[in-house]
Amino acid sequence: MWARDNDKAPYCLDKKGNKADDCIVCEWKRKPGNACGDATYSYKLGTKSEVVETTVNLDPATISSSLQNCNSNNGWCTTLPTLSLSGSEPISGYNILAVEGSLNGQTFACSGSTCDVPLNEGNNDFTFWALSSYGDSSEMGTLSAKVDTVSPALGLDIIATSGSNGWYVSPATITTIGSDSTSGLSSVFLSVDNGAWISSTTLNEGMYSIVVQAEDNAGNIANSTTTISVDTTTPTIDVSVNGTTGSNGWYSSSMQVSATSNDATSGVASLESSLDGGVYQAYTSPFSFADGYHTVQFKAVDRAGNETETSIQEFYVDTIAPAVDLPAQWEVNDTITYKVQDDGSGLFALRIVIEDEDEKFAKVAWDEAVSGKKFKSEIIWDGKFKDGTIAPPGEYLVWIKASDAAGNERITLGRVIVPQPLASFSLIQPSKSSGEIPTPPADRGKRHHRRSHQCLHRYCASASCDFPSATRDSHSNSLSCA
Repeated sequence: MWARDNDKAPYCLDKKGNKADDCIVCEWKRKPGNACGDATYSYKLGTKSEVVETTVNLDPATISSSLQNCNSNNGWCTTLPTLSLSGSEPISGYNILAVEGSLNGQTFACSGSTCDVPLNEGNNDFTFWALSSYGDSSEMGTLSAKVDTVSPALGLDIIATSGSNGWYVSPATITTIGSDSTSGLSSVFLSVDNGAWISSTTLNEGMYSIVVQAEDNAGNIANSTTTISVDTTTPTIDVSVNGTTGSNGWYSSSMQVSATSNDATSGVASLESSLDGGVYQAYTSPFSFADGYHTVQFKAVDRAGNETETSIQEFYVDTIAPAVDLPAQWEVNDTITYKVQDDGSGLFALRIVIEDEDEKFAKVAWDEAVSGKKFKSEIIWDGKFKDGTIAPPGEYLVWIKASDAAGNERITLGRVIVPQPLASFSLIQPSKSSGEIPTPPADRGKRHHRRSHQCLHRYCASASCDFPSATRDSHSNSLSCA
């Protein structure tokens, strides 16, 4: 405030509206940036100058803030909120030009009196103010808010040996794991087959449903469900053998081998067989072995990858009895050669018997030590039985019983003939009073062979037999019976 001459318009008027001699001029100013609107004023009258200080309060520009869409839990917004700002200028004729501020050090500005600023995940630190057309600004406001809208990460740490098709082939130790980079992990647990919540366990044989649940400090919850399958047991293989068991580990009939496999947990994926050292091939049906030496091996694999392999199993098959080559007949004191052969399991035992078909005399019998595939020897009989009895003229049975290692037996029959001694003929006619009628030789032969056939059958009960023909034909010297 000061005095000036009243010779310039606008003129100062007195109370009556007339032009005054002197004029006091007043000028009011609000310092920009001073929220209280305080100012210092002065006046000068004539030659006397005096400074007068007074305080005048003017309402400043203001700014308000509100956090929109914040679902709060433990001091965290679990939804993504917005900071709404609104500026106000109380002096008439002036208005808010802009709203400015910073978020975590990054500036933002909105023209006009309002501004909506979205928050970020994590910590949000705001400063803000409103700019007025009056030339100043509002006081600076501040706000801090924390946001976590993301559920925590979770999983399982599994310590086990991996197999096939998602199976584990060892006990599986499972432990929960979780993380949250914003508000931090509060808890993480697992449940096995809807059981109690735990943090770790070990799973043995079987299939399990595992639920994992994690929660962060903002209250966000994550869940996951998985299946863990454990099969630590190899499949079983059952091998069946059908055939007649002979001797010394041999089968004396054709044989059939079959196999089945089972796996109670993951199930059988494949069953293969290897025959006689060949490569493994898929097993589809039983197989038969003929005469000879054979091997078989089986391998089963379950769906988890567990494998079972049987040891190599050996089979010896011999269904054929030894062959015996013996003359059909010969005379006493002759030397005859016989041969025995077995191409399968090999010769094991050989017995030779000479007897009369009515078994009246002590039979002559002996054993030969045999082995290998072939045997050859001779028979010489001087006509004496074991007790020294000399065989009277007639035909006598010679048995050869050959056995192989598999237990197959063959009995072959020959005949040794003790001829009639040379007769001395008398010229004297026999007495008619004797009354004897000679029996025809043919009749004796027929009776002889009927008895011999009956005798033969008692040997054929358990062996293959080769019998001389009743016709005594040297070219046809065998008759087989089962």
